[in-house]
Amino acid sequence: MKDILLKEIKKNIPLTDFDEELKIETPPKSEMGDFAFCCFPLAGKLKKDPKEIALEIKENISLPEFISEVQVLGAYVNFFLDKKIAFEKLITDIGKEDYFKNESLSGKKMMVEYLSPNTNKPLHLGHLRNGILGTSVSNLLECCGAEVLKANNINDRGVHIIKSMLAYKLWGEEKEPDKKGDHFVGDFYIKYSQNETEELKERVQLMLKKWEEGDPEVVFLWEKMNNWVYEGFKETNDRLGFSFDRTYYESETYKLGREVIKEKAEEGIGEEKEDGSVVIDMSDVDLNGGKNNEIPVLLLRPNGTSLYITQDVGLAVKRFKEEKLDAITYVVAREQEFHFKKVFELLKRYGYDNKSLYHLSYGMVNLTTGRMKSREGTVVDADNLLNDLSEMVLKQSKEDLRESQTEKIVLGALKFYLSSVSPNKDMTFNPEESIKFEGYTGPYIQYACTRVLAIEKKSKGLESYKKEGIEKEEFELVKLLLKFPEIIQQSAHHYNPSILADFLYETAKSFSVFYDNYPVIKGEKYDFNRMKLCQATRSVLSEGLEILGILVPEKM
Repeated sequence: MKDILLKEIKKNIPLTDFDEELKIETPPKSEMGDFAFCCFPLAGKLKKDPKEIALEIKENISLPEFISEVQVLGAYVNFFLDKKIAFEKLITDIGKEDYFKNESLSGKKMMVEYLSPNTNKPLHLGHLRNGILGTSVSNLLECCGAEVLKANNINDRGVHIIKSMLAYKLWGEEKEPDKKGDHFVGDFYIKYSQNETEELKERVQLMLKKWEEGDPEVVFLWEKMNNWVYEGFKETNDRLGFSFDRTYYESETYKLGREVIKEKAEEGIGEEKEDGSVVIDMSDVDLNGGKNNEIPVLLLRPNGTSLYITQDVGLAVKRFKEEKLDAITYVVAREQEFHFKKVFELLKRYGYDNKSLYHLSYGMVNLTTGRMKSREGTVVDADNLLNDLSEMVLKQSKEDLRESQTEKIVLGALKFYLSSVSPNKDMTFNPEESIKFEGYTGPYIQYACTRVLAIEKKSKGLESYKKEGIEKEEFELVKLLLKFPEIIQQSAHHYNPSILADFLYETAKSFSVFYDNYPVIKGEKYDFNRMKLCQATRSVLSEGLEILGILVPEKM
């Protein structure tokens, strides 16, 4: 409707080069209309007073049938929807399959890399935010027509992994795991950190060197302990609904990039020094907000070993070549912003369009007690958190919930809470707040869906009737529901699931106002149109929640 209206407005503007600034907005108050067009951007080009332009548009526009009234307020042309037509459009649209999807990214093949844990500890609260963002963004991009490959790049080598291995060798007594494998291995990482000495540091470096040389004993222990962790990861990922189309292991990819770096240096992109190292001057671009750019940037060490920039560039080149990708999105914490700016700048010089690379940078997840620290064992493990939330949900629920229903509420609480804050912001996780059935929470939105199910169940066998007219609260809900496809597109193109989360909460709140004021069932009859509005609400809320990885329980 916005597109149709804007097209009619443009017919009345004597310009051929329309600015992107020309758009239909939503007024802050319903009294000001349902759609608004601002004439300020046209004032300079047309050399007219914006209010005069607004009046001319009002006088000359051919109104679409879904607009019942037009008013001018200052430089704004305000349009009022025909309530009956808007309601019919809502019911018709939601009756279509994939009504909320669009083709704005059709033909694009995109990879989203997320989670990417280390194999020296279990998944924790920070991983949960990462995984939930990655899953949601992948789903949003698919809703816009893209073919999406979800990738997990596991860090299974290096000093941190060796620390767990050495601790197990010293204190593990060769015993098998007596708990989930990732927790078992993580305990040894903490034990090492609590007992670290200069001698142990030297032994870690020696063991790392042996691993790199392929020492059979060290490699055997590395494989055994990593397999324990992978089994633990799988159990947690299955519970959370995290799945991947591609899984990469740093032990298999860390040598990638060496040849690429050297070849490009021979072509003049970078410089190979006499000691064998490769560097590149990036002083012509501001990568670090005016701070030291590490000039020149080291791409390859003198002994030929890789850095993280070497590995990431090599893996990106491999992915673009083998998968024929149009874009790669990296879901990685904000601390790595400078690193990815260097990676993207280097890939740009290698011929890859910067628009095809995106770092979805997200802030820290803190606890109400402060920041988490892996070495001190103060990190909140994902498994323990989920179990604690389950106990809390069962205590506050008045229903006798099955395990599957409790799990849906727990995951709904957790995923919504971690999705609801814009990715670029730090956040504090409060378990008690997340599971509340009222307010800005996942369970509140799930509950709106279960209320509709209860209404439908109660109406079975009853006669329906249709009342004339649409009340204000009903129409406010209709307008919100009609925005759903637009919200999906905004969330996807901004890589920001919190836009969708905000919308779902506002919709559930609007539904609650409508439902509390206008009964759907009266005696032995139910209002057909209000039932349709309830069902449309449930469709939008459940589809939106599913994009965030949240399912709706049968009862709460």
